[in-house]
This record gives sequence, structure tokens and C-alpha cells, in this order.
Amino acid sequence: MEPVRVVVIADASFVLEGITNLLMQADSCEVMSALLITEQRWPAFYISPHVVLIHVMSTPPTTVCRLIEEAKRRYPRSALLIIGTSQPSSVVASYINAGANGILHHEQASKQLVQAIQDIAHYGLILDASTLAQLQQALRRQQSHKPLATLTAREQEIIRYAVKGRTNSQIATELNLSINTVKTHLRNAYEKLNITNRAELAVLALSSGMTLSEGRVAYLA
Repeated sequence: MEPVRVVVIADASFVLEGITNLLMQADSCEVMSALLITEQRWPAFYISPHVVLIHVMSTPPTTVCRLIEEAKRRYPRSALLIIGTSQPSSVVASYINAGANGILHHEQASKQLVQAIQDIAHYGLILDASTLAQLQQALRRQQSHKPLATLTAREQEIIRYAVKGRTNSQIATELNLSINTVKTHLRNAYEKLNITNRAELAVLALSSGMTLSEGRVAYLA
């Protein structure tokens, strides 16, 4: 199996070195670049990284959001994993809205970092239990009047595939639809549910009782 290509970014040199050394010892990961947030140096690659990992300890949330947005702009095909300390639900939601595909508390990441990287590369979304609970709480406040029942049968079918980590192209192939049709249904679903990305969609689906028979979209313990 091809190693997961990772770009590591951190705001502390000892953390950057520790994560880099750990991943370099794992056969399943390949560190393409490692840089400090303060360096503001974005490497260019012929082959995109699978995962951009950002570890934050003291960086303000607004700066983290800008970093997420810039990483997504430069590496649009990469999954973006944030690792840090506990944050209020509003901050967690801002990271997701900025484009983060996964958020883990640093204590959990220290035990499951390699697995987390493999999961987010394969499934497109991971959330630890505390983060999931925070997002569920935030989305319940936003979505109490907009349940999944407002979606059409086709929209519900497509979001089931989306929250399992399927790309738009994969969904189109499996449902025998054009990719533009898939994008239209997803856009309509997002508008109805007042959400902006797959991470919010997955949390809302889980909160609404949607069963996910395959795909690992969250750590629940």
C-alpha cells in the first residue's frame, strides 16, 4: 500500500521534531515537508500531500483559521488535520468552517497519530469524542428547525455516500449520475441544512441518527 504523504506544520520546534521523527519511523507514512508556522514557507510539490497536519499549542484561533484556509488553497486535494488543546465549541466549529477535515485533542493524537493520519487520508474525516460532542451541540442549536427530513430522497442518498468519505466523482460513478448532478444535490442539501462542508454534514448526520454502515468518520471513544 502506498504510504500516506504528509506535510507537518507546528508552532513549536520540539513538537515539529517529535511528530516528524515519529512519522518517519512509520512505514505507512512519508513526511514530505516539516515547517514551523512562523516560517510562512509553503513548499510546492509535483504530487500533492494526502494530509496536511497542523499542530497548534499557542497560536490564536483566528490565525489557525487563516492557516487552514491557506493550506486548503495551496493543497486543495489534501485532507487537513488539526491537533491541539481543548477549545470552545465556537472555535472548533470555526476550524471546520475554515476547511479542516479532522480535529483531535493532542492527548489522543499522541496515542493514535499514525492511525488518525491513515483514517483521514482514506475516509476524509475524523473527530475525537470530545470534538464530536462539541460540534453536535453547536449544530443542534443551528439545525433544530432544519432536520434531514427536509431533504429529498436523492439528496439523502447522496449525503450518505458523502459522509462515508466518498468523493463527488465516486458518488457519481456509484449512483450512475453526472458529477455536476452530484454537486448540485450536495449544494442544495448544504443550503437547506445551513452547512458548508462534509465535516459539518457528517456530524449532523450522526446527530440525526443516520447509520453509517461503512467508513470510519469519527473516533467515538
